[in-house]
Amino acid sequence: MPSSKFVIESNIPSSFRVEKVKGQFDYDASVVRKEFDVDIPIEDIDWNIGLIVGASGSGKTTIAKNVFKDFELFDGFEWSDKTVIDDFDEKLSAKDITEALSKVGFSSPPD
Repeated sequence: MPSSKFVIESNIPSSFRVEKVKGQFDYDASVVRKEFDVDIPIEDIDWNIGLIVGASGSGKTTIAKNVFKDFELFDGFEWSDKTVIDDFDEKLSAKDITEALSKVGFSSPPD
């Protein structure tokens, strides 16, 4: 049964959009720090597919990347900018972006 305790820390890069969104949520930190302490019950059987469930932004991908770091799990979209907010089309306002993210359950600053 994999058990893992780890801390993820990320600096919040400054940009016009990032500062605008931080202001919308009255958030002024420059670092995001999350602690994880997980026990993943895995039966001692031969299996090929597993599932980690949880709310949007709860850390499912972060947990999988750390607990199963010896496996090749992730292949797909690469963000091109330092923040999710800055990767949106330049024509969109910070308000448009936060509304779009909120509609898909990604609405917990500072995530």
